[in-house]
Amino acid sequence: MQTLFEICCGSAEDAILAYRAGASRVELNSDLFHGGLTPTLGSLIAVKKAVPALEIMGMVRPREGGFCYTDTEYAVMKEDARLMLEHGTDGIVFGFLHENGTVDAERTSEFAAMAKRVQPSNRCYAGLACGAGYAYTVGRYARANKRAAANGHGGGGSDSRNGPLCGGKNRDSAGLRHTRE
Repeated sequence: MQTLFEICCGSAEDAILAYRAGASRVELNSDLFHGGLTPTLGSLIAVKKAVPALEIMGMVRPREGGFCYTDTEYAVMKEDARLMLEHGTDGIVFGFLHENGTVDAERTSEFAAMAKRVQPSNRCYAGLACGAGYAYTVGRYARANKRAAANGHGGGGSDSRNGPLCGGKNRDSAGLRHTRE
């Protein structure tokens, strides 16, 4: 069995260098300082042209902070995901939570279905808050959420890179709630 070597990259340059260093897959982001945001379409296209053999998972995340998104943010995410899938990403990475910290299964399912419609072999990695950090999964969000709730995490929790994930009293400059106590 061959080991998969995946590297989280913050730019096209990072992804190309990761491939040269032996990575077989990358998670392509922008702004890793803020936990990783959606990369530009130009970054995805440049990496695909430079190293066509590299498997690329594109992050779909419009802003730093938690994983509770407004309807407008969600609409932007759908467009970003559609464009990345149409331009050759091998899969998408995303996460959706409700205000109470539980997984938003409806939005998660919609994203998974979108990826499969564009290319049946596409993968989806839903980032789920599971207490102390992240659990990447492929279509197992409901079971992971149930397990997190059973462990007293309510499906929510903290991402060590950018603090609490959802709900709570903290608001950003636009008055939107992004964090949990």
